Amino acid sequence: ALLVAERYEEAAEALRQAVALQPDQWENVRDLGIAWQRAGQLEEAEWQMRRAIRLRPDEPALRWDLGLLLVERRELAGAVDEFQVALAAAPHSVTMRSALVESLTALGRHEQALETAREGCRLRPESARAHAVLGSALVASRKFQEAVEVLRRSCQLDPQRIESRFALAVAQLNAGQPEEAAALLRDVIQQRPDHVQAHFQLGNACYLRQDFEQAESHYRRAVELQPDFSDGWNNLGAALHCQQRMSEAVAAYQRALRLRPDQGAWHYNLAQLWLEQGQRAAAEPHLRRARELGVAVEAEDLQKKF
Repeated sequence: ALLVAERYEEAAEALRQAVALQPDQWENVRDLGIAWQRAGQLEEAEWQMRRAIRLRPDEPALRWDLGLLLVERRELAGAVDEFQVALAAAPHSVTMRSALVESLTALGRHEQALETAREGCRLRPESARAHAVLGSALVASRKFQEAVEVLRRSCQLDPQRIESRFALAVAQLNAGQPEEAAALLRDVIQQRPDHVQAHFQLGNACYLRQDFEQAESHYRRAVELQPDFSDGWNNLGAALHCQQRMSEAVAAYQRALRLRPDQGAWHYNLAQLWLEQGQRAAAEPHLRRARELGVAVEAEDLQKKF
């Protein structure tokens, strides 16, 4: 009851006492791990979850819980190991397969992610979500046209599934089909006006069509909905830059860089704007930082005089 009420530290203390009385009850040990996880005590949570696995090594849900915790701790290789064990015991679980595919993708193990996702479609050929998982893995692998085909199938299987329609729009955008993508994204926004990524991607579709005013509108909506959305601020800066609204563009670029100072391309964007304005001194630190972060800075940018 305390877990349901989100009183996690109280729940952890009650469960600690229950575990002390019955140390072999793996369900209580698992719940104690979950309570610590939700209370933000991830190291203690991991210890309890591993203890539960020792008590019940054949329970796939325990491996799944530990995998999710390891994702939260950014230990993706360990999470993959746990998800693989869980999935081997429950191969038809699309939820488990999705988590494994996402972790493999985040590690850059794209071929393994695709193989895992394709197996999910073979096992669950009528599952819209299984096809959506494969479609997203194909987008991450830059196989955009195949992703479009797979995601269309996902939408056919469940026409009301917003996640599939959004993923299809992203694939279409990357496949060079901005008009089709824009139509789908407008439909998603009509049903979910607060869909941050739909506004962002519709901004991208408008930007590709050089409709910078509409792009600005959607990027603004994205950052209104999620003020810490760094990509949204950077792209808003680009849309404003293209409209020659330089002071507003500078503010947007700077907001993006405050959120993500490690983005070399964004430093380069701001440097370019300053150079266009004849502000060499303002541009130089951003050109230098862009180069430090691996951006190929043009020699003429470094030598440009005004």
